[in-house]
Amino acid sequence: MEFDIALMNEYIKELCKGHIPQKLVDEVEFLYGELTSAKDRLKMIDLVGNTNILFDYAEIMECYDLMKSLVTGKCECLEFAKIFPNKLDNLDDDDIHEILKEIPEWCANLLSQETLDSSEKERFVKSVEKLLEEFKGFCAIED
Repeated sequence: MEFDIALMNEYIKELCKGHIPQKLVDEVEFLYGELTSAKDRLKMIDLVGNTNILFDYAEIMECYDLMKSLVTGKCECLEFAKIFPNKLDNLDDDDIHEILKEIPEWCANLLSQETLDSSEKERFVKSVEKLLEEFKGFCAIED
């Protein structure tokens, strides 16, 4: 059983204000009752307040996978440039936006060109590759 991810940021916001949302209490009570072992219960409780937990995990992995596809040649530069900025907009993490902030501008510049030569494509891929490593390290992603 898992928390409703869609509500997690709302829960955290309210908890930071010192409010305990009734929805959260109800969800925790339900999920807690569904667990069969004390070990599972402790794991669930440990999630609350753990700053190492990234609740945007699915969106983070979509960005990572797209960047990795570009770097490994499985995705074309123009395809990446069309898709990636929207994927990044779906993330609600200021630190990740800070790490990847240049990519949307690079994508816009790439899309504005009428033709792309191989050196421009290579420079674009190398630039994204450098940020991919920083992003991967920050999010503790293991291949």
